[in-house]
Amino acid sequence: MWDGENLTYYGLFNANAYALAVMIAFFLLASIGISLLTIIIMTLCLLTICMPSSKILAQIVEKRPHVFSVGAASFMGIILSPWIVYGILKFQQIEHNSISVLAAISIAYTFGEGLGRLACISFGCCYGKPITALSPFLQHMFSKIAMVFEGKTKK
Repeated sequence: MWDGENLTYYGLFNANAYALAVMIAFFLLASIGISLLTIIIMTLCLLTICMPSSKILAQIVEKRPHVFSVGAASFMGIILSPWIVYGILKFQQIEHNSISVLAAISIAYTFGEGLGRLACISFGCCYGKPITALSPFLQHMFSKIAMVFEGKTKK
């Protein structure tokens, strides 16, 4: 079992996750022929909705004033991105397959989500169950790879 001190780098990890996802999206969307202006418009539309959603939805669900959720931003992005992409392509009269654009965004999202989960581990909000709450079989299976952090930010 790993032991560690909870040094909260939530903002740093989240900022890096957003930056990585945006860079990958720019690269992939440009590689399928989407113009820079269209990429910027899509990115701004999605981030304008998803970034505030990480706070607003988390406050509604958890009923706490100072909370964020990577899942809330993801949820809004997954629900709204097909409509945003379709709307922007239609409005700009771009003859391009929405599916390839959504695939590029999905790949970028996956990388951003993976890095963003480090924020959750750092902050202490996504730890799951203690090993002692699991069955003996699962305790044995996970005892060597479990992480334990000490800190005030655990839920």
